[in-house]
Amino acid sequence: MHGIHSRQALISRIVLALAAALVALGTVTHAASAYETTATYVTSWGTVGSGQGQLRSPGGVGVHSGNVYVADTANNRIEEFHPYGHFVKSFSAGHQLSQPLAVAADETGHVYVADTGNSRIVKFTAHGEFVRAWGSHGTNHDQFRHPIGIAAHADHVYVTDGNRIKKFTTHGVLVRVWNALGDQGGLANGVAVDAGHVYVTVASQYTTGVVKFTTGGAFVREWGSFGPAVGQFATPVGIAISPRHHIFVADTGHSRIEKFTEDGAFMEAWGSLGSGANQFLFPRGIAVDGNGHIYVADGGNNRIEKFFEPVAF
Repeated sequence: MHGIHSRQALISRIVLALAAALVALGTVTHAASAYETTATYVTSWGTVGSGQGQLRSPGGVGVHSGNVYVADTANNRIEEFHPYGHFVKSFSAGHQLSQPLAVAADETGHVYVADTGNSRIVKFTAHGEFVRAWGSHGTNHDQFRHPIGIAAHADHVYVTDGNRIKKFTTHGVLVRVWNALGDQGGLANGVAVDAGHVYVTVASQYTTGVVKFTTGGAFVREWGSFGPAVGQFATPVGIAISPRHHIFVADTGHSRIEKFTEDGAFMEAWGSLGSGANQFLFPRGIAVDGNGHIYVADGGNNRIEKFFEPVAF
């Protein structure tokens, strides 16, 4: 139990350190606050707390067939909502999730959770029923230190863990492992997958941006750098792909969302630091549904924000 509590304390310190670092970047965060965008604010929901429909530092969001799943990180649970914020249910693995940072759903409706504090992946049905879990704390290929990002596509699950990307079957069998940043160290954060490629947000001393791979782990290209200009980032975290293969990134440190082509060409951005509509405070997770709706886990404001962008689908 001491080891588990130590890991939980470590993750809490990591989250707090990230927040402190981003506050320290306040001059950068305020440097770019108005952009041209076609995204329209729709609604937001969530208040801080541990009751039904409330959130504490939501870290990730996933969508499937009109259901919105939120990794309610500090409440150690997954919450399910209808697309306009009506609370449906909350669930965890026998109340044993620990600081889950990300959630994803596959084409069949199964829900996968990066159970960060427990160094494992947990799979549920679309109704929140436990299916299986895999992983343990360690440095072997089939183990995790602190899984942060997760994506599911075409019978495979992709997980970011430190500097590595790990590919599993939906039954938890390890398929492949590769480094997101080569020998640079640093951190792989969010992950998104389409039919042929894997996109990972990364932050290191040398690279801050997005790295694109094939689903087999071969490097394709990277884009982005640290800075306040459009197309640059300060701690990119969440990443999602629209049906038209546009790439959306939660640029956490700049409290904005940035949109790119699948080859990394900047398209548009929106958001600024704050708690109003079209504003964010440390946005982390992002998901796009098949109808052009974009959902953002606005972690510092303890809410989900929903947008609509016709060109997103």
